[in-house]
Amino acid sequence: MLQVIKCPNCRGLIETDQVAGQTIPCPHCEQAFEIQPELVVPSRNLRNAIIKLCIPLGYVLFVAVPIGLTIWYFASRAEEQAKNEPPTEVKEKQKPAPAPAPKKREKKGPVEEPEETLPPNPNPRITDPGHESEARPVPKKVPDDTPVIEPEPIAIAPLPREVTTPVAPEPRRVYWKIPLLEYSSEWQKVGLVDLRIAGLAVSKVPFADREERITDSSTPLLVIVIEVRRNASGKQRELLSWANTGYAALFVENGKSPMPVEFPSGKKPYTGFVPKQTIPEDGTAVRDVLFFTLPAEGSGELSLRLDGDRCGENKDIWFKIPATALKK
Repeated sequence: MLQVIKCPNCRGLIETDQVAGQTIPCPHCEQAFEIQPELVVPSRNLRNAIIKLCIPLGYVLFVAVPIGLTIWYFASRAEEQAKNEPPTEVKEKQKPAPAPAPKKREKKGPVEEPEETLPPNPNPRITDPGHESEARPVPKKVPDDTPVIEPEPIAIAPLPREVTTPVAPEPRRVYWKIPLLEYSSEWQKVGLVDLRIAGLAVSKVPFADREERITDSSTPLLVIVIEVRRNASGKQRELLSWANTGYAALFVENGKSPMPVEFPSGKKPYTGFVPKQTIPEDGTAVRDVLFFTLPAEGSGELSLRLDGDRCGENKDIWFKIPATALKK
């Protein structure tokens, strides 16, 4: 049965027949997510009833109106043509008068003259004397100057087209292109997964409100991109985002820790990253993105702590970011 679910990433509405627990890609933001019961949008029975009533009514109007207009058009044309034609006098049919019989000349002398013959009858209604067949009707001649009215072509109404729901494509790209700096850390093995810092960036971050209007952050932020991959097969592993959850912290060399970015009220980052991803067993890396306030100049080396529970491990994961990493 079709149901409407709301994408947890872009809040777009999707119509699907998939059940809870299955993973589908979003046709709006092109990111895959797992269907949860809380994402299902309650159906509106009254609205559905009105829609079901309007569809057949619209189909009837779509077909009946062109047919009615076509009949009215031809009826009007026939009336107008009848008014413009000159009245014709009705004459009684008269039987054609028989042609006079040819006279025979009296014979004078021994020379006999041939009998006089009649020329061909130009009027088919007048028959030769003694012919017992009925007269053939004379076709009515139409004046050459009578205009010939040709009917205009009728546009045939197209059949109603069925509205299909677009199939959600596979995720192919991230909407926000991050201008990464030339820095990445070495892979760090933690249990069944490997992690590394894939890149850093100092950039404004796009945010989306409830009406999907996109605005950039007022100031540049420190962006840290984390990559996670499997290093062994086993139980399925999932990556839960560290962003805006308190599961990641950044410390500076002088002991002060920049606070994670507090997102504006009613807004969320519009980066294309999803909060929950399955880590493939073939070693393909998945990414997460973190946001922090930009450390002051001269803060020195940075230390990043990540909660290992977010990738299925039970210990904290630490990375060192040198002070030169933020210099272009």
